[in-house]
Amino acid sequence: MAGIKSLAKDTAIYGMSSIIGKFLNWCLTPLYTYLLVPAEYGIVVYLYAWIGTMLVLLTYGLETGFFRYANDSSKGDPQTVYSTCMTSLGITTCLFLILVFSFLSPISGALQYEQHQDYIGMIAIIIALDVFSALPFAYLRYRLRPLRFAFLKLLNIALTIIFNLFFLVVCPVIYKNHPDLISWFYRPDYGAGYILVSNVIASFVLLLLLTPEIFRIRWHFDWRLLKEILHYSFPLLILGLAGIMNQNLDKILYPYLLSDPQVAADQLGIYGANVKIAVVMIMFTQAFRYAYEPFIFAKNKDDDNTKAYSEAMKYFIIFSLIIFLSLIHI
Repeated sequence: MAGIKSLAKDTAIYGMSSIIGKFLNWCLTPLYTYLLVPAEYGIVVYLYAWIGTMLVLLTYGLETGFFRYANDSSKGDPQTVYSTCMTSLGITTCLFLILVFSFLSPISGALQYEQHQDYIGMIAIIIALDVFSALPFAYLRYRLRPLRFAFLKLLNIALTIIFNLFFLVVCPVIYKNHPDLISWFYRPDYGAGYILVSNVIASFVLLLLLTPEIFRIRWHFDWRLLKEILHYSFPLLILGLAGIMNQNLDKILYPYLLSDPQVAADQLGIYGANVKIAVVMIMFTQAFRYAYEPFIFAKNKDDDNTKAYSEAMKYFIIFSLIIFLSLIHI
């Protein structure tokens, strides 16, 4: 029962950070729809669908693989598992950045953004920064440090909101009255691009704050261990891709379903804004998963792990149904 109480406490902390964070992020949607025309917001919806998909692909299940092997003492030191996974992610992410910037023009053309290659470059940087941050966050969860995890997550979202407000609300007012003050960095026609700029800055600051989790460990790379982790994580990658494509494939395909690109961008912007309504269930599921993964792998060592699994899933189903029925009623 003590394990269930610990799981409930961690779920509450992760849940509050996830719910508050997603709610604050969700609050940007009315701002975007008010300040941007539907076509500009359609750009944001489309590019962020690609960001979410590429994050799953480039982390390739290593977060869960890390938990599995870090809790298995027969596989070696947890720091060796962590540093091996970080090295793998670092290499693949650097290769991704090299490929994107080497073929920036054809990739931009394939995504129908020939005139905005800077957008494609920025989403590549955002993806890389977020991939580098993924495993340090998993390490915080492994070390059962939900408060630092929650603080950094909320800080990242707060910075994103602050920079969005600065570029989309404050800068236009300053430019209208005193253009000389900000004309050296601000372009009034850049619109949706400033949403990406804000994300780049926030993700970079977050990675800097995660440097203790990256560098204050013993670095040791074990190729044989990595092969075992990749073998374990590959099915999780397939499952993760299936899940994220279920969420994002509609937004990725939307621009190709209509012959007029302008109409497609307009409709995607309207569609994407409406989809934002259904994020509450995702918030709860994510919060539970953050606490459940380290809990469940730690319980692998106990004799009564079956009872712990069933208790955890029972409460998850109960609360999921309560939230689902509340949404239907509303």
